[in-house]
Order: sequence, then structure tokens, then C-alpha cells
Amino acid sequence: MFLSLPYLAVTSLMYAPFTTTMVRYRANYAPKNPPQTSNRNSGSTTGNNTEVQTGDDVGSVIEVNGYFAMMNRINKIEGLSGFLKGFVPSILYGFFAIIRGVLLRYLIGSGLEEGSNEFRFNSWYWTINHFVWGVIVLPFDIIINRAICTPYLLSFTQSPSIALSVLLSPSERKRPWKLYRSDLLTTVMISFSLFLLVRWLNIDGTMSSDSSGEEDKEMRVFQMNRLHLYAASIILRNLTRIPLDVVSTRLMLQRYRDGSTQSSLPEGEEPNASQLGLRKYSAYAKVIGVRSQSNPYTSLYDCIIKMKREEGWKVFYRGFWLSVLSSFSWIFIVTVFSSWRSPSSD
Repeated sequence: MFLSLPYLAVTSLMYAPFTTTMVRYRANYAPKNPPQTSNRNSGSTTGNNTEVQTGDDVGSVIEVNGYFAMMNRINKIEGLSGFLKGFVPSILYGFFAIIRGVLLRYLIGSGLEEGSNEFRFNSWYWTINHFVWGVIVLPFDIIINRAICTPYLLSFTQSPSIALSVLLSPSERKRPWKLYRSDLLTTVMISFSLFLLVRWLNIDGTMSSDSSGEEDKEMRVFQMNRLHLYAASIILRNLTRIPLDVVSTRLMLQRYRDGSTQSSLPEGEEPNASQLGLRKYSAYAKVIGVRSQSNPYTSLYDCIIKMKREEGWKVFYRGFWLSVLSSFSWIFIVTVFSSWRSPSSD
């Protein structure tokens, strides 16, 4: 297990720039039809980015036209260190994922379903495990997203308590179970339902199982005549999963406060940050716009309705093609590997 830690660190470092960019691209609040406000002042426009300072009931609006425009904005304002935000909690997340994988292998090796080659997809153990894991890691997801989007410089050499003081509200620190808000738990339930649906329909190429006793079963699940089904499952999963990811990102940035009120993270964290002597990456520019703490999303349904009304339906598919292409890269790898293995099987 410990041999996996260097691999985890290297892969996390490689994916960090793309992950942090995607999170902030989806988190950026850029309404085309903002809520009514009595005090709205327009700002400057530079290239593909437009910064607008709005009234207190709207928040700051930063229009970024595309994923790579967001990547460029991060680099200009925060530099390379801006792409490594959330790295430490991501490493901890990955470490727990490794422990989970080891435990699953142990359970499978212990013969919970002896003689079955479909344990991973067909047993109730895996189904329950997937749901429980989604619930357990929810606080990790919240902290990672907030760490990525915070305008403050949090060093890995600082005490974890300092970082948590900035990333969590006083109510959340005193009562950590408040992180399990009903709207976020609903997104976990919906995601889990979609997970079950795709696999129950058996349209995912990785699910195909022909227990004919032939050798090389790992490659047989990716038979060429299954790849079109796998491709269809990729499109279906991304069409349903990406809007859920975008909405979840917005909800995770809102912090719980006493009285069931919520606030957008960057604004709500400022008092703690100033008391702790933390400095911002930039004193004059923000990477992303956030919804005002005086006008938060109050529920999952409210979030969807307000995002649709203010930002348009396209906001739900930010980064869609990048996600699809990254998924299809697996088909390419499998196809090449299958072609390479085919001569030796004759």
C-alpha cells in the first residue's frame, strides 16, 4: 500500500493544474441576467476576461470565456502555485481511496462471493460500498473545492487548524456534521442512482462478462464489439454527471451558518483570514466571481433554477467536451492494447 504513495503524489501533481482549472471554471459566477440590484458599477474588460463589480446583493462577476481562458487567468493572477491549490487535501483523499481499495481486495480475496467474477459490479457489497464512500468523502470534496477557490495563500507548512479556520465557518467547525447538508446529500443520492442505472442497463463496456472460462478475461471485457456500447455509456454519463458536478461545486462553496443561512466562501472567510494574518494571492484581482452572501442558493432546486435563469443552460455543461475526450482516451488505450495483443492470441 505504501508503495502506492509516490505514484499517488506524482499523479496528483500531474492532474492538479487541470483539476483546479476545471473546478474554478465551473465555480465562476458569471450571470447574463443578474438579480436586480440598486448599486451596480461596471469594471474593465481585458481580452477574454471581463471584471464587473456589482452591488452587495449580487456579488463580484468575472466573465471568463472558456476553460483555457480560466487557466490563463489563474496563471496571470496567482502564478504556478495557483494550480496546486487543494493539493494536500487531495493527497489525503487519495490515501483513503488506497485504503478503501486494499480493504475491497481483502474482502474479495476472503471469498465473499467465491467463484464469481462479477463481484465488482453485481454484488450488494460493492453497491453499498459505493454509496457509503460517496457519503464519507463528501467533507473531503467540500474542503478540496474550497481550498481551490479561496483567494488566500494557504501553505502546506501551516497548521491544519489555520486552513480549516479559513475554509470552514465557525458553525461548521463546531458541528462538522453540518457539512452534510440536505442539498449536497441529494446530489450524492442522484449520482449514486445514475451509477446504478448505467450499470443495470449493462451498456458500459467494462461491465460485459462472459464467464466462458477463456483466458485473459481482463481483455475480454473490452471486446471490440463492445466499444460502441462503452462509447454510448460515456456520452450518457457525461450528459447527466457534468451538470450535477457543476451544481455540486456551487453548493460546496456555500458555508453553513447558524440560523440555516449560507454564504459564498470567499466573502465569508475574510474575517478569519485577516485575524490569522493570511495574505491574498492578489490584492486587486479575483480569479473567479462568487454569488453574494446576501443572496445564496437555498437548496438544490433553487440552485438549478437560479443558475438557469441568471447564467443560461450552457453553464451546466462547462468543460463538457474536455470530460468526454478524457473518457474517450481510455477507449483509445484499450483499442491499441487489444490490437497489440491480438497477434499473440492466434
